[in-house]
Amino acid sequence: MTPSVFINLSPYSARVRADHLLSCLAAKRLSEQPDILEVVCTNTAPIKPEQMAPKLTVLSIARPMAEAIQRIHDGQSVSALFQS
Repeated sequence: MTPSVFINLSPYSARVRADHLLSCLAAKRLSEQPDILEVVCTNTAPIKPEQMAPKLTVLSIARPMAEAIQRIHDGQSVSALFQS
């Protein structure tokens, strides 16, 4: 499965968001681009400290996963987590 990637453009820079962790090589290549300020992904797969790229920000999905598990256990709606 290919991760969906969105680029937020400003006149001089970009931030990249990936739904799933990009390969370490891809993250490093992206972070080497001067116009890319940040590459953001979730920790759906572990990443070793030595594999971190300078501009890579990894967000934890622990809380949403824990809440989803709790809701399933309690027989509550998981889809309610995604409604605003």
